[in-house]
Amino acid sequence: MALIAGLDAAKAGKATMVSALLIAAVADNLTDSLSVHMYQESERLEQKEAFVGTLTNFATRFILCLSFVLIVMLFREHTAVAGGIVWECHCLPC
Repeated sequence: MALIAGLDAAKAGKATMVSALLIAAVADNLTDSLSVHMYQESERLEQKEAFVGTLTNFATRFILCLSFVLIVMLFREHTAVAGGIVWECHCLPC
């Protein structure tokens, strides 16, 4: 959400916002998922269980990032910021 708001403040276009969100969806989620995997292996979880946990973590976070891409694509830039804030507050526990 901060990425969308920051790019909107910088007057970036939709293509820039979508590109940045997709980069974050892959790169940031990949590093986080690998960190979770390393932690699970350090806790000596079964290899299959650790792998499934890693894939589930990545897929869930990737789908959530794609929902923000959808918001940016469906709405105008300023409206997408407001929609993203509402969606973030709805998705994350307060």
